[in-house]
Amino acid sequence: MKIILDAGHGGKDPGAKTFLTVEKDMALNIALQVREYLKRNHEVIMTRLTDEYVSLSERCRIANRAKADIFVSIHLNAHDDPRANGIETFSFPGSENGAALRNAIHLEVMRLLPDWEDRGMKEANFQVLRDTKMPAALIECGFITNEKDERRIHDINVRDTFARGIAAGIEAYREGVS
Repeated sequence: MKIILDAGHGGKDPGAKTFLTVEKDMALNIALQVREYLKRNHEVIMTRLTDEYVSLSERCRIANRAKADIFVSIHLNAHDDPRANGIETFSFPGSENGAALRNAIHLEVMRLLPDWEDRGMKEANFQVLRDTKMPAALIECGFITNEKDERRIHDINVRDTFARGIAAGIEAYREGVS
């Protein structure tokens, strides 16, 4: 299976920021760990390997040019309300295969992180979900604007658990469609 892993933001686009955390750095860290879990059995293409800016259009072009089987975008969330917390996963509205991928990833991550708030499996018209020609999902790995989520995301073992869950979800999706 050919998998595109998209570490959200990068370069001049930091994503969400707090005093302690920059989304682009944590997203890349988790995406690189997911790649480690998948590269033995799959061809894994990263939209970025370093702290570089890649436009949303280019991320979609990378995936479409590669004729990838799936696209997974990794992010961290932020909100004005510091009580907002938890994990949510998105697919493009009406995409059955995208929803199946989203559900598999979300369920595996929540299975491995049962003490995190489950914000659910949702649909959104995000460009990386809309303009990719393969099943696509976007996961938000907690809220860096929530003190508890942010503290946990700084634990390398928690980031590794997110990575293992995302990889396991991709494998569960692959088994479901083969």
